[in-house]
Amino acid sequence: MVFGNKGWNWDSLFPYMQMVEISRPPNEVEIAAGHYYDPACHGTNGTVHTGPRNAGTAYFPILKTFMNSSKERGIPTQLDFHCGVPRGVSMIPNTLHADQTRSDAAREWLLPNYKRPNLQVLTGQFVGKVLINQTLLINQITNAGHKAVGVNFGTNKHVNFNVYAKHEVLLAAGSAVSPRILEYSGIGLKSALDAAGIQQVADLPVGLNMQDQTTTTVCSRTKPSGDGQGQAIYFATFNETFKDNAPRAHQLLNTKLQQWANETVARGGFHNVTALEIQYQNYRDWLINEEVAYMELFLDTSGKINFDLWDLIPFTRGSVHIQGNDPYLRRFSYDPKFFMNELDLLAQAAGSKLAREISNTGGMKTYFDGETTPGSKLAYDADLDQWEEYVKQNFRANWHAVGTCSMMTRELGGVVDSDARVYGVEGLRVVDGSIVPTQVSSHVMTVFYAMALKISDAILADFYANF
Repeated sequence: MVFGNKGWNWDSLFPYMQMVEISRPPNEVEIAAGHYYDPACHGTNGTVHTGPRNAGTAYFPILKTFMNSSKERGIPTQLDFHCGVPRGVSMIPNTLHADQTRSDAAREWLLPNYKRPNLQVLTGQFVGKVLINQTLLINQITNAGHKAVGVNFGTNKHVNFNVYAKHEVLLAAGSAVSPRILEYSGIGLKSALDAAGIQQVADLPVGLNMQDQTTTTVCSRTKPSGDGQGQAIYFATFNETFKDNAPRAHQLLNTKLQQWANETVARGGFHNVTALEIQYQNYRDWLINEEVAYMELFLDTSGKINFDLWDLIPFTRGSVHIQGNDPYLRRFSYDPKFFMNELDLLAQAAGSKLAREISNTGGMKTYFDGETTPGSKLAYDADLDQWEEYVKQNFRANWHAVGTCSMMTRELGGVVDSDARVYGVEGLRVVDGSIVPTQVSSHVMTVFYAMALKISDAILADFYANF
């Protein structure tokens, strides 16, 4: 309840994760390769197909070696991460049909339903803003003084149209676009709206609290004996990520939270120092006391040992705001403010250093045939400070941004309530990754799918309550 979201926790969201899924258990070959499956943690009657990726070729022997080496270091292995403990090393399912075609939202929800008479999909069109009836009547249940009645959409300021909603407007344009549509509609911070020449309708911290992750790659060649397919993930804890440098990282967590909150607000990543410090204190508790996953090391193979890795819980906060009053020009600022927090940079460096060590130690040596990335760009015995300098020049965005229309209490900086309703505006909800108030120690896709299903129940409950 750190964010004040009543009814949102693992126990309430997990059933929706199962409702999403049609799982395909691993076969004997896949189990022998290292896949593990707990049927109690999966759904079988959902919409999205999941199962092992299998190109029909031999599996990479290094996957088992990776897990065995990890087990020798005391790291849990062969877990089913869907059971809610994303820590340790395991192979993973993908969103794939048995024939290995991708199972995504478009294939599983849109295509089977696009001919329904109550669904019309318009391509090449952009939503400019939400149409709002600025009434002075206050809804006693939602405390809303305005009502969303439709949207304006089109291609430019000369060719656009108004359409009107019978019940509600549901905004689902993602972490980069949903906050911009709200701001064009007059929903946002007065400072941002004034700068863009937009009249304010509702005062909310739209576009703040952006949290994206940074990614780096460590890649090595393998000897012919190590060739094959397969994927595995190592979800490393805070201490596992930093290893010998853990005291340095703990010192930052124990002394810098208030300073970081002040600096973040000053940079425009958040608006309330006290509320942000509460978030940071929660992170510290997660990382130190609950030992949640902090760094993901994603191993993908096929004639190489390729680790893509990212800091799962960044402390950096960025923002997205419009820069004009014409929505069809799409002028905006998008600034994740990567590495403006010193711990985030240190973590990305430590994770990269760890991936290099794993690639060429223990049983992995059997298959290692020379590093290509960073390779000669960085001395093999580089210390953490040298890794920091390398990471600054060689990272990329993970494109997992969340938080720009956060689901929190209004006092803590929320834009939507626990049913995804925009504060102060009746008949308007945001249902996408922008409402997730914090990064999670996992991939975000299943979280988004489950979240949407849970909110759909709230939408239907409100709909039927009005009849």
